[in-house]
Amino acid sequence: MRRPGGALAALDLNTKKIVWESTLGTGEDILPLGLALKTGTPTFGGPVATAGGVVFIGATMDRYLRAFDSKSGAELWRGRLPVPAMATPMTYVWHGRQYVVIAAGGHGQVGTATSDAIVAFALPAAGEATRSVWDRTVDQPGGRFALGLVIVLLGIGVLVAIVSTFRRRRRDLPDAVPGAHLEWRRLQARPARVNALSSRIGTRPDHGLVTRIHQSGSLMAEPARFELFSFWRTSATYRARVAFNLKGLHPHEHNVNLDAGEQRSEAFLKINPLGAIPALIDRGAGQPATPITQSLAILEFIDETCPTPALLPGDAHGRARVRSLSAMLAADTHPLITPRVKKYLTTQGKFDDAAWRAWQIHWFATGLQAVEQRLVGEAETGTYCHGESITMADICLASIIVVTRLFKIDTADIPT
Repeated sequence: MRRPGGALAALDLNTKKIVWESTLGTGEDILPLGLALKTGTPTFGGPVATAGGVVFIGATMDRYLRAFDSKSGAELWRGRLPVPAMATPMTYVWHGRQYVVIAAGGHGQVGTATSDAIVAFALPAAGEATRSVWDRTVDQPGGRFALGLVIVLLGIGVLVAIVSTFRRRRRDLPDAVPGAHLEWRRLQARPARVNALSSRIGTRPDHGLVTRIHQSGSLMAEPARFELFSFWRTSATYRARVAFNLKGLHPHEHNVNLDAGEQRSEAFLKINPLGAIPALIDRGAGQPATPITQSLAILEFIDETCPTPALLPGDAHGRARVRSLSAMLAADTHPLITPRVKKYLTTQGKFDDAAWRAWQIHWFATGLQAVEQRLVGEAETGTYCHGESITMADICLASIIVVTRLFKIDTADIPT
């Protein structure tokens, strides 16, 4: 069975045999989406052959004039036309230069576009420009489909980037927008201690730990005393926010986008030369504008500045115990899994994803098991890490729990 569509064939008149046969035409201008399937099309028009062994033909339902090698049937060239050229081309020489001309008029009865164009082609003379990139790429079968596909993919990419940026900006706490809020939610509340802590810092016990910082229009009407440089996805920032929330304070937050590397900007390095967050500035009357860095130092500063409710016990031994538990989590555990440590280990230590995952699990387990051992074995442990009220240690513990849930690290063997 013969294939459907059109073809150009060469017949040897001596042997009466077909020497070669080439598919003629594509579906580019008749199929949906401009698909240039090389199936051939019905043809209306004949070819013209030159003494140099080149056969020119239009005739197809796509918009091309084509040139074939008369000996092999190989397609040598094609030129784009305004409409299909369902006519026979002609060739002539003028002032030593050969031209090929064809009437590109289309055919109304077969449903193509129509025109009254006469199109001439010639090889470039000395000093004339050769074919343009557009002519060699887009003005070829399948070129327009490829261009359209690239445009669609670029459009999708731009749309995804816009949506991603919009979601990230909504997720980050705005600097001074009335009614803005930050909410960390759905950390499944398994340990009883986390449930008890949840009820004190703005949570629903059945859905786990949820820390909220709300800025209402009335609160934002006056400049905030505290300026907090933060990023939504860090447990160190989390600790400062929980403390402010417990104290009923609403700092003015400046988002430092760690993903964009803003912590290494010249402006922020003047605030914290280490390039780490959070950082706090007290803008109260008579207060020095020296930034306070390190989350534990910020927690103690908040507690001393706004003593109710207290985050440290009243006795010296109790304060030392709470500071010790806090440091085990915030100073001995959390710093080992920060982005800068990951960057160093993956670039200098050649850690792959599996090695980094094992590193995280090891140090989280080491730190939490040590804290677990103390909480179980020390008499001062109560509903919370120390007695019956929330302290710095509970805030630090909650911040580590947040990270383990974020990284999907199993802590089932650390029940307390």
